[in-house]
Amino acid sequence: MKKLLLFIIGIFFLLANSLGQNHVSKALTHEIMIKLKKVGTPAISPDGQFVVYSQVETSYNLDEQTSDLWLAPSDGKIVPRKITSTKGAEDNYFWHPSGDKIFFTAKRDGDEAAQLYSLSLNGGEAQRITSISTGVSAAKLSSDGQTLAFISRVYPLAFTDSLSKKMAEDKKKIKTKARVYTSFPIRYWDSWLDEKQGHIFTMDLSNMGSQPINLFLEVSLVKSQGFNLGSFSFTPDNKSIIFSATTDYNTTAYQSSTSNLFQVNIQGGKETQLTSDGIDYASAEFSSDGRFLIATGSENGNKLYFINRLFRYSWPSMSAKTELASKLDRPMNDFKMVGSDILASIEDQGVDRIIKISIASGEIIPVLGGQMGSFMAVSPAIGGNFAFTYQHLGAPPEVFSFIGGQQIPISKSNDKVLSALDIPRPEVIWTVTSRGKKVRSFVLKPAGFDASKKYPLFVMLHGGPASSFKDIFGYRWNAHIYGAPGYVVVMTDYTVRWVMAKSLPKTFNLIHSRGQPKKF
Repeated sequence: MKKLLLFIIGIFFLLANSLGQNHVSKALTHEIMIKLKKVGTPAISPDGQFVVYSQVETSYNLDEQTSDLWLAPSDGKIVPRKITSTKGAEDNYFWHPSGDKIFFTAKRDGDEAAQLYSLSLNGGEAQRITSISTGVSAAKLSSDGQTLAFISRVYPLAFTDSLSKKMAEDKKKIKTKARVYTSFPIRYWDSWLDEKQGHIFTMDLSNMGSQPINLFLEVSLVKSQGFNLGSFSFTPDNKSIIFSATTDYNTTAYQSSTSNLFQVNIQGGKETQLTSDGIDYASAEFSSDGRFLIATGSENGNKLYFINRLFRYSWPSMSAKTELASKLDRPMNDFKMVGSDILASIEDQGVDRIIKISIASGEIIPVLGGQMGSFMAVSPAIGGNFAFTYQHLGAPPEVFSFIGGQQIPISKSNDKVLSALDIPRPEVIWTVTSRGKKVRSFVLKPAGFDASKKYPLFVMLHGGPASSFKDIFGYRWNAHIYGAPGYVVVMTDYTVRWVMAKSLPKTFNLIHSRGQPKKF
């Protein structure tokens, strides 16, 4: 009987150990994370019936990694299908107003730089639209589908493609690799900056033999050492383009630059300056009825952080400047026009929400978003339906549609892999600094968390007090990977003075989101 009891106890511990190991094996690992499919932003068709998005099939071997476009009905009733299958990745994809074809940029076989392609959804191969040596980015199509506009980075005063090619060839002949800079900036993240400038080009798609036109041939801004192009949009009549640009970008080592709005004809000519009010304008779009220009901008100054604000101008007079949603004290990720409203994604206390803003009154109407997860990359259709991405700390972005008040999952690319893992959702806590400021943090518990046990604490600090940890998935710094060995992870939105003024005591209280103190 004693031997039998020992045998049963032994089996019990073996099973418990096995279950424990199995539970730990359900933690998110680097190997699993790196192989998750990366889903891009959605583009919904004009009639709202279909959604196109990109998807990267990742691999440790970059030569085996692929990126293609996928198409799916927006009602989610049919699984998505892949509509491209080439080695080069597709980017900057958008619909023709007719809804029967899409455009995208890609660097395919024979391309030295990314070019624009069109793909008919009625069958056939993608057709190359451009063949410009300096490449295509940020392409847009006029509302009548007749004119293509895009940005290409060219050498200053190189207004023809033949001159751009010659200047590039001359650069290649220079044997020395030294770089000489006489102004700031010299680098953007992992890339060296050179003397090239972003110029806007247009192309008449109704004329098959037409060549891109550099709109900046007579634009005086490009002669400034501090010229830097921002974004652009077609005017409602499709006869000109509005763009943002600065001429003091070279001073950003010691001050913030200021971009204004300008207008230029789609055939070129001199620019017309539209704003000069000290606001740093980032982007401009037009209301669906063409009556208003809606722009985002911020007030510059000797500050570390600025919140984009939303301004409405009567068009084409550029009069009656009005700030919309003036009480919205939250950063805006992106915005699109939909009927008489603006559909926007905003950041709010660690999550991204989708709201509507009335163009007429500035009233804010909540649409999607709660305490957890982030809704971004809105893409509206003419009828009001829209597509978006949703993600959180435990799952990368996936594409959804919003139809008739319902959220419909579209891509579901990583659902199967993630459903087999133990990925605890975060808990929101608040701390109070010595100055009485409330600081928000996320607390993440490891896979297989046992409330009866003690765990070591791992605190993550982001790169500055103007940043924020959000409920989004991260590949660069993934909190679940850090916590997988058995750490409770705290992701805190610290303030500099709070961190540097005094050292933390051995035991410190964290105020729970419901108000109760919580000890670790």
